[in-house]
Formats: sequence, C-alpha cells, structure tokens
Amino acid sequence: MKEFNKNLVTVAVTMAFTIVCHSSAFANNIIASKMINKHAKQTLSSVTKDGSSDKVVDASDQSTNNLVNNKIPIGRSLTDVIMLTPGTVKGDTAFGNLPAINGASVAENVFYVNGLNITNVRNNTGFSTVPFDMFESVEVITDGYSAQYGRYHGGMINAETKSGSNEFKAGINLSYEPDFLRESSPSVTLADGSYFIDNRASEYSNIDTNLWASGALIEDQLFFYVLFNPRKVEYSNFVSDPINPGPNNKARYQVTEEDPYWGMKLDGYITDNNLLEFTLFSDSSNNATQIVSPHGDTIESRNGVDYTGGTNWTLKYTSIITDDLALSVQYGVHEAERTSKNELDDNPVVYYLYESAGEFVKQGQFLNFLIDEGDDERQTIRVDINWTLGSHELSFGLDAEKLTANQRTINSGGAYYLLYVDDYTDPDNPQFRQVRHRQYESGGSYESENIAYYLEDKWQATDLLTVNFGLRSDSFKNADGVGENFSTMDNHWAPRLGLTYDLSADGRTRLWLNAGRFYSPIPMNANLRLGGSETYRQDYYAFDGFADPILQIPNISGTPIYYFDHYNNGSPPENYDIADKDLKPMTSDNVNIGFQMPVTDNWLLTIEGTYRNLAMAVEDINVDASFNRYLEREFNASCTRCSGSRYYVLANPGQDVTIKANPDYDGPLQYQEYTIPAADLGHAKPERTYTAMSFSVEHAWDGLWMLNATYTWSKSKGNYEGLVRSDNRQDNTGINTGITTQYDLPGLMDGSYGDLPNDRRHQVKIYGAYQITEQISLAANFSYQTGRPVNAFGYHPTDESAQAYDAESFYAQGQLVPRGSKGRTDSVMTLDVSASYQFDLDDSTVNLRVEVFNLLNSASVTQVDEMWDDEDNTIAVTSPLKSASYGLPTSWQTPRTVRLSVNYEF
Repeated sequence: MKEFNKNLVTVAVTMAFTIVCHSSAFANNIIASKMINKHAKQTLSSVTKDGSSDKVVDASDQSTNNLVNNKIPIGRSLTDVIMLTPGTVKGDTAFGNLPAINGASVAENVFYVNGLNITNVRNNTGFSTVPFDMFESVEVITDGYSAQYGRYHGGMINAETKSGSNEFKAGINLSYEPDFLRESSPSVTLADGSYFIDNRASEYSNIDTNLWASGALIEDQLFFYVLFNPRKVEYSNFVSDPINPGPNNKARYQVTEEDPYWGMKLDGYITDNNLLEFTLFSDSSNNATQIVSPHGDTIESRNGVDYTGGTNWTLKYTSIITDDLALSVQYGVHEAERTSKNELDDNPVVYYLYESAGEFVKQGQFLNFLIDEGDDERQTIRVDINWTLGSHELSFGLDAEKLTANQRTINSGGAYYLLYVDDYTDPDNPQFRQVRHRQYESGGSYESENIAYYLEDKWQATDLLTVNFGLRSDSFKNADGVGENFSTMDNHWAPRLGLTYDLSADGRTRLWLNAGRFYSPIPMNANLRLGGSETYRQDYYAFDGFADPILQIPNISGTPIYYFDHYNNGSPPENYDIADKDLKPMTSDNVNIGFQMPVTDNWLLTIEGTYRNLAMAVEDINVDASFNRYLEREFNASCTRCSGSRYYVLANPGQDVTIKANPDYDGPLQYQEYTIPAADLGHAKPERTYTAMSFSVEHAWDGLWMLNATYTWSKSKGNYEGLVRSDNRQDNTGINTGITTQYDLPGLMDGSYGDLPNDRRHQVKIYGAYQITEQISLAANFSYQTGRPVNAFGYHPTDESAQAYDAESFYAQGQLVPRGSKGRTDSVMTLDVSASYQFDLDDSTVNLRVEVFNLLNSASVTQVDEMWDDEDNTIAVTSPLKSASYGLPTSWQTPRTVRLSVNYEF
C-alpha cells in the first residue's frame, strides 16, 4: 500500500547490517506488515516462524530496494540514521542537533517503535533512547503519509525492533569511542583576551556494550529477543563558575552516564492467525553531574544527579479473521523522568542589590536559582481494521493518546533573599537596609488528549493506476493544572490523496502524486506555562542580622515593613482567557510528485519534487494594547487590567481572537466574551513554505559494491520557523515549543520574513560500500550542505513594548535587518569511513571494525552569535552599542572521532 511517498531507511543493526533505502509510497496499511502479505493471502505462520518470507511483487508499489550488506559508517542513534534521508538537516545545537525534515522545525516530527509513540511528551523535541542494537529497521517517512498517522508536519520515524525465531542466537557487541582519538572544536577569545567559547577542557568518551539473545521459548509459538546494554559515557567542558560567576572564574562541568539500558520483545502465536506482541525497554538513567576546579579537584559540594528516561512498553494483538479481514488492537505507555537535583539545593537563593548602581551581586552558596521536579507519561491506544473488497482495500480505525505531565518548580532552598545595600549615604561603608523575602512555587498535574479516526481506501482503478484516498479527523484537548480544558479543537478533517501510475506495466517505472493536509496539537509545555498553579509572594523586612552568616541567610521576623506583594496564592489562573475560543490547530498542506525508473539492471534513477505550506500556526500573543484600543473604540471604556503583560493568549496569528475576560475588574465592562479583530492585533499571517527538488541514483548491492547518491535543492522561506525558534535558541518546552517570542508583539515580527534557520539551499549525500574480499569490506559516507542564514538582532528603535524584550528584534543599532540577510555560516563537508574484517570461529562469527567520523577533521562553523546589540553594556535602548561577540562562532561541525568495535555472534 504505497501510493504515498516515503523515504525508508531500513537498518538491521548488527555489526554486519543491512540498509534498504527506497523512495516509496504509502506507509504500509497492512496491519501486520511483517507477518502477512494480503496480496499473497498468506497466514501469519507461513511468513514469520522461520524469520523469512518470499517477496511478493506489488505492481502499485513504487519502492526501490538498495540492499547494503556492508557497514555504512553512521552514528549509533536514530538521528544519524535519519540524516541519510534527502531533505533532512540537523537543527540547532540548543535542541540536541535533532533532525529537521522538509522545512519543518525539529519539534514537528513523531517517533514510533513497534507502534509505540516515544516522542518527547512535553515539547516534542526528541524521543526515548532505544538500545541501538535492538533495531531491526528504521523507516523515515518524509512525504505522503497514510491517513492512519498524523500530529506532525516534518517526518514520521517508524522503527521496528528485532524478534526471535525457532533458531537460538546470541552475541555481544562492544564499541569504544576513546577521548584520546578525538579532536576538539576550537576556542574563541574576545578582544580583551577572555574566552567567549572555551573548548580547552572538552572531553568525551563512550563505552557501549550490548549482550543479546533470541530464540523460541515454545517452538513455533512463543519467541523472545532480549538485550542488556551496559554503557559508560563521560563528557566535560569549561563553564563559568556558577557559585562565583565571572569572566575569568572557570570550572569544569563533568557528566557521567552509566546506568544500563535494556529491552525485550516477545511474539506469541495463539493460533496461526492470531499474534500477541509485547515490547518492553528502558532508558532510565541517573546521570551524575559534578563541578570541579580546572585542575580536577572537586570544588566544595557541587555534585548533582539528572534523572532522565523511563520504562516504555506496548502490547499488540493482531488477528487475521478471514482472507479479506484483519484486526489489530494496541495499547502502550511511554514514560520519562524530568528531575535534576544538586547537593546545594537546600541552600536558598541570596543576592545583594547595590542601590547606587542597581547592581545585583550573587551571594550565598546555591547553584540553581530554580529547582525542577517532574515526570511525563503518554498512554496510547490504536485500533486498526483492514478489509479487502474486490479491487478496494479499506482501512479504518482509532488513534488515541492521553498525555500527562507533572511539574513542580521552586527556588533553591525554598526562598529567595534580596538584601538592599545602601551605598549612597557612605560609599566607603555600605550598610544593609532591608530584605526582600520571596517565596515562589509553581506546578501541577496537566493532561492533554489527542483522538483521531480515519478511513482509507486503496483502489486498484486499472492494471496501471492505483488510487489511495483517506480522511482523518483529529481532535485535541489541553487542560490546566486542575483538569479543566482551556482549549478544545474538535473534528478537524485531513484529506490524503495518493496516485501511482505504473508506466512500464512491470512495476519498475513509476510516476506518483501525493497531497494531504496535516494537523498537530498544542505542545504540553503550553499547559504548564499557561495553566499552572502558582504561589508568588514577597515581603519586605528591616535588616536584622544574619541567621546563617555563611549562607548569608538573613533573620526574618516580625511584621513586614512598608508593604508586601502577594501576586498568586497557589490557585490555578482563570483559564477562560488562556486561549482563543475559536482556536484552530497548527495546519500544513503538502504536495509531492515523483518519478522513478531503472537505468540499467543495477542502476535506479529517482526524481522528486516537494512543496509544503504552513496554513495555520498557534502561538501565544500579547493582546493588552490591542484589547485596550478595541474596548476604547467599541465600548468607550478602558482595559484597566491591561498592564502590558496581563493577556498572553494562545491564538492563530493573523486571525481574530475571542476570549472571555473581565478587563476592568468590577467596572461597566465586567465579565463577558470579546472578539478582538485581527486588524487591531496587527499581526502578519505566519508564512512558511518549503520547496525542494531531489535527484538520486542508486546502484543496488550486487555482492561486490553499492552506491547511493542524492542531490537536493531546497528553499525554506517565511516569517515563522515553527514550534521552536532556532535563531534565539528558544523552544517552547521550558524550552518553549509553541509559545516562543515569535508573535508576542507585532513589533517583534518587523523584518521577520526571509530565509528560515533550517534553510540549506544545496545538499549532497553519498554513501557506498565495497567488498574487497570475503572477510574485508570498506565503506564511506559523504555529505555536503551549504550554510545556515545569519541574522542580526537588537533593540526595536520605536516600539517600546518590543524594547522590553531586549535585543530580540530584527534591528541592528536601530537599522532594520531582514531575516537571514547577514550572509550564511560555512558550508559543511563531512567524510566518514569504515573498514571491517569478518571471520568465522568454529560455529561463531567475529567482526572487527574501525570507523572514523569527519576523517579530514573539517571545522566548519555551523552557528554564530547573532546578537548585534549589546544587552549588557547598552544604557539607552534607542542608541545601543554593538556587541563585541557578534558574528563569532558558537558551534562547529563535530570534530574527528574514532569508534572501535567488535561483534561476536553465535
């Protein structure tokens, strides 16, 4: 069922693995695709019990297989596999170098393992870590999705894990990336000699072990695959000393990860036509963090632990009811811990405020200003039914998930003390005058629900033409910290169309067209940021000495002096003005056209064109000023609550906004519904278009060599990157996915149209392998891409509201600098190579391998400082100074690294 285009990278990830790359169509809508081929009317047992099946040619299948039974040098992560796909680039380092696919941001992909969604629950950036050797195949679907799937605008990554068979197998794989064989990125100094980027202490090493076994617990009925992944990852770098900050106060930040990952897969055949699958894996990790002196000695007590990952599992039942009817039901749970702790977390936050200059100086012995504790969970359920009626293959079903995020944030030590220092009266003898005692706590338990129904028909219209038409209805709900929905977006219909024409009548030369609409929900991070309970109170006391002179904790007693501020009392905010009542989900429309033909028996040519358009965005926008203008004009009354930051509303920029509000407390306006016209709001409509042409040639593996080469021309242009903002490294997750500074105010969007951060105009990707002898093979992976657009950010010269955001506007010292108009970063060229030696040892196989990544140790600059106006030294925002660090490198391509590995299998 492949009438919609996809790029598929299938990796059997043992030391002698296979890669199948093909540009094909529709994500396979046969429920048990690895177990049954409906065209052949096969039963489950005839396909899977011996771990193999005969390929059945599907004339409507536009796939082109390119089998590589050698070792393409790629990193041991899903991202590295995804990067083999045309149209895919690595996003900003602030988001972990995640893949950005076909012009979408890094937060607009979805990741599945054995049908379980493992995408980051809170902000959509990233995914759970599955032990890499557990993967059997990885699909990277970039265009033309089935109506079965949705909630993304970039790509769908669909990975399958290994399973057992009647034959018992086991093995061990050990890989080692030593620091002494690794080069370092450059360091950068400012004009005064201080370090802007200090990579002198950068170190990284990784030891990764995988022990696995597979076989049958009950012959022909119950199969197992288990894997245990002990590992040790260590890395460090110089940072500014967080206890004693300053340009020359350095400390080494070290992280050690050594909790093992593990996973298992069980396949149980209840009967020949009924299968039960259970997948379980864990990426739970307690990562030890430590701050030490540059000489390696621990500085006092600054050890910490980052708690990440969790346990993930899914249970799937598949039944082949008749030759023409199949049913699948699946339930799964994805978990992730989000807590960081440090030995200094019991110490409160303390600052001095020197009143003559308004200077804040850090005191006390605390490390983190705020302490976060949290965890996430996603529960998913799918029901899929496939029914063949003559020339029609009907699919319909349910795709539902419930997301839960728990979060608590407090000041270190539960308090923040600000000591006011009077250095006016006697500058040579400053005195403590008063103390501000602040207590802050926010958090809650938040939920979202995403439910979709779909119907799809694959119709063999003629012997040569296949038509695939689907409809998907998506509904989304987001709730605040007490479970009340602040946004409900029901029944948004997404049509999907795919046409495949078999030009040669033998399935080898094909033309296809795919078109579809896609919706995505509001990221969970918005629930936390906009709908959380909050305690925020601060009281002022006369200074009365220190309760703890070492930690600088002042005495707090008696009645507060002058006044006190109690902003929130721990109750959740009123949620009727959090979101536009007519809010629509983020929406994109995609079109893909492709042609594929064999040039010779072993060479295949593919040409594809892709166009994507963002039709609707969701962002938080500030409506205070526009709301006040609207009320004064329509009601002859002012918004007394419009302080400038009171009303941040989730809305569709460029559209009217409807909220319920009480804008003048108990005045004549009172509590009612208001619709603020788009003209008053003044926001330009979000724009993001992606246009691409891709040309690829493939030489299939012929037992001696293979080659895959792709050139992609693409252009990503607009005024809106998506759910994250790379140019100021902001994602709205906490991190701020979906609620970035984009569209907060109209002035912040002046000059925002241009080449977007993920625009890489030209890309070349070539990889291949050559078998020198039966034991020795060589492989290489080459990539080239042009650089990233560069901006210049500064203070808005005329918009006072935008000035309050500091240097966030597209201005440099008062001059408009349109997005992406300050040139580009370096073009990046990378060459990775590998060599392996494989031999038999009795009934076992041993494979020795060495891989060198970035063989030439190229050091192209991938990101630069884009802050033109100097926020630290500018006194008047209308006449800002230029930053000394503007244009300096902040990130480079990964330096040369070497990985040594050995694999033993029996």
